[in-house]
Amino acid sequence: MGVRGEGGGSQAGGASVWRLVAHSAVEIWPSVVHKRTWFIVSSVVQKPAFSQFKRRQLIFEVRYDPCYTIWDRAGAISVELDRNFVDLKNQNASPNAISFSAENRYILNVLLDRASFTDHMPLGNQKDLLSQVEKFYNIVSSNLRFGKLNRVGLRIVFTFECKTIVEATARCRDYNLVKIPESTFFGINPVNVSPHYRVEVDNGDIGYTYQVYAQTRTLNIDLAPDALPFVDVSEKHERHDLNIDVDMFTKKPLLKDSFSPSSVLSTWVKSIHSDSERLSEGRF
Repeated sequence: MGVRGEGGGSQAGGASVWRLVAHSAVEIWPSVVHKRTWFIVSSVVQKPAFSQFKRRQLIFEVRYDPCYTIWDRAGAISVELDRNFVDLKNQNASPNAISFSAENRYILNVLLDRASFTDHMPLGNQKDLLSQVEKFYNIVSSNLRFGKLNRVGLRIVFTFECKTIVEATARCRDYNLVKIPESTFFGINPVNVSPHYRVEVDNGDIGYTYQVYAQTRTLNIDLAPDALPFVDVSEKHERHDLNIDVDMFTKKPLLKDSFSPSSVLSTWVKSIHSDSERLSEGRF
């Protein structure tokens, strides 16, 4: 008996696993008939364990009734942000919105009816990160002086990097959260299928959306003509990811004074991490 292998070895969580499939064949030798059985070892792509995902993006957002005081307070908000965040750079300024980047990781937006804090590198100390979020919120709320919050939201995107979009899609399908159509619909044969699972749940006071999907992110480089000799713009910059995307949010307005960012967000972050793991393991 022989063993023929295809694919990689077994590894913990999300790596390829061995699957043995028995096959038989008859080989005819002079005056002798030999029957041999071998096994073809095939590689099966699996969903990764949640511990293999990295926290790629964290977004905090508050929404409020239009605050026309932004027209007068934009300068004061900018000065306070500059005092509290390192390497603050203005990205955009208009009558209804101001936008900054800071520390090569944060995007800070203050608009007429909402404000958001985005961290594109949320892998460090969680306590420090939430302290930065609270600092941003306090600057915005003290200057705009809105009385209530129509919505508070916290979104975290977890990413597992794949070599190709085909691999990312295969791993996404292994969650078995979406029934994949195998027949022809709308005159289209299902040659390429990319499932996107999304569910929204709420209890009347707070809610969440939970998504699992494959994604290709492309970096588009747009340079002035005099900069082109320094960069090879023909090189393609792409990343293929499997994402677990969770958004928690309030469903009812709440008074500004009753909202404590550090308390609410620390609870939500803990819930998003623990329950995302449960859902990814199918423990519904």
